[in-house]
Amino acid sequence: MVFAAIFSLISCENEPLEGEFGETPEPLIASFKVDIDGQTFVADHSTAITVLGRTTIAGVKNDGEAVTLSFSGAGIGNYSLFPSNLDGSATYLPADDSNLYLNEFENDTIAKIEISKYDIENHVVSGTFEFIASRYLDPEDESLGTETKVFNNGTFENVPLQTDINPEPEVGIFQVELDGELLVGETITASLNADGLKINATNGIRQIGFQIFDPQLGSFSLLNDEDALVIYDPDITDDESLAYHTSDGTINITSLDMANGKVSGDFSGILTEFFGSAADIEMTNGIFQDINFSTTASPDSASALINGEPFDATIFPVVFVSGTIQVNFSNDLDEEIRIIFPENVSEGIYPVTAPPAMYSATYTIETAPGTEMEYDAIPDSGEIIITSVVNEVVKGTFHFQVENSTGEIIDITEGEFIIDVSF
Repeated sequence: MVFAAIFSLISCENEPLEGEFGETPEPLIASFKVDIDGQTFVADHSTAITVLGRTTIAGVKNDGEAVTLSFSGAGIGNYSLFPSNLDGSATYLPADDSNLYLNEFENDTIAKIEISKYDIENHVVSGTFEFIASRYLDPEDESLGTETKVFNNGTFENVPLQTDINPEPEVGIFQVELDGELLVGETITASLNADGLKINATNGIRQIGFQIFDPQLGSFSLLNDEDALVIYDPDITDDESLAYHTSDGTINITSLDMANGKVSGDFSGILTEFFGSAADIEMTNGIFQDINFSTTASPDSASALINGEPFDATIFPVVFVSGTIQVNFSNDLDEEIRIIFPENVSEGIYPVTAPPAMYSATYTIETAPGTEMEYDAIPDSGEIIITSVVNEVVKGTFHFQVENSTGEIIDITEGEFIIDVSF
């Protein structure tokens, strides 16, 4: 399949695919390159194709050396190259060699691609990527072991694109009244992945967006952030500006077309400043209509031991507050671990502090329906270790103790996470 993809893509220059792809304009200058174990691979030819919701991008040299990337989805955004569940794949074929390198050997590493340009009108695609791939030294004798290559600093610019996506998608509507003042989204982005449906609308310096963790037709409470949440930033250019989240209200999905990636609905409620330093904002007459969303794979995961008992997160809301990123790891047992680090987070070992300071944490558990007990991290009781920050995907580990208002202490150990903070 990989060989067929590579060579059929190369042949597109002389044998274009049939179908309603539209006329291809004069191509822009294309490039495709990546560092392979520190040596730069520069393709002589590159091409991309999207058919039936899957995109494949390939760079090939004249001697047959080739790098191929394939993922489920299309359009601007971050996508997984993990082979699991057929979400994606990345391969490398050396020159004059039929022994292919595959990234399926390295499922515990970050393998991703970010599309920064998906221009249907001009038929070009640009972006960045990275992955690790391995192969058996001898495919007929796997006992001889494997060899591995690291692919980083991968970039492709203005690669010729053929796509079956409608070049003129409908423009949706997103608007809401905040204390009676109408905010209309000028730029609207939306995506659906393992973390749920996310929609973001920007007007000048103001930005409002929401996340529904299990999107389907129906109503979702904004009372306690368990079903959905809305975030409002009055000034996205100022890291110190106030930030609001919903403390009450409802989001209704009235139309959801998974096949064509389109959603409509309405919302209303109360926006509360995170630290209570400003008056609440009444949110009324919120409408999202015919919003097109892309379907992407998410790399998010988190696990830990809570007093020795396994904790595995299933939803991963991310909140930006006054220059910090607050990452929430929640499971199906109404437990939540919140890690706080700066927006400009970098690799390093950081002693745990008391919330809401940088590199702090909380643990929350529902003790009865509608009742929660919160535990705050004990300063210097452990560490948050950031091991990797690549293309807005943060990877790390953590261990610390937390304490509630009655003095009860809980040990959180063996924590590890991967979280995409690009939203």
